[in-house]
Amino acid sequence: MLRARGLRTLLCFATAAALSGCADPTPDAVDLIIASHHIAASDDDISDGRGFNEVNPGLGLVFDGRTSGVTYSAGFYENSFEDLSVYALRERDWNVGAGVRIGFGLGLATYPGARKRGTPSPENIVPIGGAHVVYGPLRLSLAPLIDDTTKGVLALRIRFPLGAAQ
Repeated sequence: MLRARGLRTLLCFATAAALSGCADPTPDAVDLIIASHHIAASDDDISDGRGFNEVNPGLGLVFDGRTSGVTYSAGFYENSFEDLSVYALRERDWNVGAGVRIGFGLGLATYPGARKRGTPSPENIVPIGGAHVVYGPLRLSLAPLIDDTTKGVLALRIRFPLGAAQ
């Protein structure tokens, strides 16, 4: 099982690098995934009654699309059900002034047991993404959900540039 997870992670990294259009697959930044908050959720929204995990440590590699203004990232995190999720994400944001940027992202993540929990999901792969606000290294995302367990999720990441990345 761990070997399959590792292979999926490598596949996500390779896909992100290829999609970014860079000849050099060296990441431009690292995302540290911190936490989430499930909006309008209660403990009985989940079959096991424990409630959602809202401490979601994880790590992602970010690849700058260079001329496109789009970034691609891939990584892993402990999801809301305390399982390991692997993701690939495409994001775009725009400067709105005073050091603030807004944007959106779309991607896919593995979510073990998603179908058993009522999320419509082929092979436990779910769509991820939504709107985000960026201030300095902080990225706050709001993702709507496609199931009935919660209205949406707020997620916090911190982005650290690598090398000469801006």
